[in-house]
Amino acid sequence: MLNIEVCVGTSCYLRGSYHIINRLEELTEEAKLSDKVNISSIFCLGNCGTSTSVRVNGEVLSATIDGVDEFFKNNILPLAQKN
Repeated sequence: MLNIEVCVGTSCYLRGSYHIINRLEELTEEAKLSDKVNISSIFCLGNCGTSTSVRVNGEVLSATIDGVDEFFKNNILPLAQKN
């Protein structure tokens, strides 16, 4: 199971973390990977300086509303397809 945690702390919330969660869920369903990917929210990952923090299997990355599709394609899809 690929675990994805999206920060919903104040800074990330203001940068659209809930929109990112919703879009990641949509993309996961479209790719028929719902049984391989677990998406959840988490408070503060300590990476508040740039964009919304997203932890993928323990690695803290950053995603934006405008770049979430690319983020999924580059960071989630390859890992999910391996599992």
